[in-house]
Amino acid sequence: MREVVIEEDSLQWHYTSTAGLLGILATNSLWASDAATLNDSTEIRFGMDLVRSRLPTRLEEASAWADLAGTRIDGAEVPAAIANMLGLVEGFLLSGGLYVFCASLSGDSLSQWRGYGHGSDAGFAIGLRRDPLDYKWPGHVDLSLGVDSAVDRPLGMSLHPAWRDVIYDRIEQETAADRFFTSMASIMARIGVPSGNETDIQRGLMDLASMLTWSYGELVSSMKDEAFAEEREVRIALGGPHLPGRANLRTGRYGPLAFVELAAPDQEPVHFDSHGIPYQTFTTQGLGVLPIEVVRIGPTPQPQMARDGLHSALARYGYDNVQVVQSEVPFR
Repeated sequence: MREVVIEEDSLQWHYTSTAGLLGILATNSLWASDAATLNDSTEIRFGMDLVRSRLPTRLEEASAWADLAGTRIDGAEVPAAIANMLGLVEGFLLSGGLYVFCASLSGDSLSQWRGYGHGSDAGFAIGLRRDPLDYKWPGHVDLSLGVDSAVDRPLGMSLHPAWRDVIYDRIEQETAADRFFTSMASIMARIGVPSGNETDIQRGLMDLASMLTWSYGELVSSMKDEAFAEEREVRIALGGPHLPGRANLRTGRYGPLAFVELAAPDQEPVHFDSHGIPYQTFTTQGLGVLPIEVVRIGPTPQPQMARDGLHSALARYGYDNVQVVQSEVPFR
């Protein structure tokens, strides 16, 4: 194993159990959990409540996109119309439409070890390079079939996986929420109300609804109460109408939990246009290995046993060059 100086802040640290570590190594994929089943059950709802709290201050912008069908809404009706629309979006996001992979900029956090080092079991922190757009999910490559394909259109406006910093500061959260209203108003002004035959109108409405859904999902998944700021969390959020059907199940503390796999990149990227915009993704099987630089073993009464087992697992799954280090937090 190589010995190098670890640049802590250049990595994203994903804390997990022994079972989680083995699952990630064996599948060469990161496991993004159903947003509704994150450790803090209020996480996504926190962002949703905050966005709604900003609505009374953004009525003029909100009215520009309140009715995707093009019927003008009276100013007094805007809050209820927007709240109803967001309620529909929230229902979808909280019923298997949004998945989140969590990590931290802190590689040796006591609070994280307490959360993931269960009892006398060793927890692990996987140090990942911050490589944007190097991940995909099952079916993502379908987008390369072309924007007119019946297969890829529902995925065309999905959240593409990329690292995002979690926002803890209330003022920054409110600013981000205000940008959401402004952005949606700008999109509506630029695109306008869909027109043409019934098929074109329905397609346009679906695209607009998708823009709203994924912009909202991206926003609310990036906010947490400031009480958790010491976690220094970063996230990959992804969503799509087909993801619930592609989800796998893993063991959780309180029963089975749904997750989707973010596979390691393949060797050669696929280039294509999405609505005329160049984009890059990767083919389906995830032949490459994950960008793991180091794995840190958490506080444990058997550090040498944990180290030996970790070395064996890394070698078994092709991660021979990953550095192994021990937490400096004492076991209690």
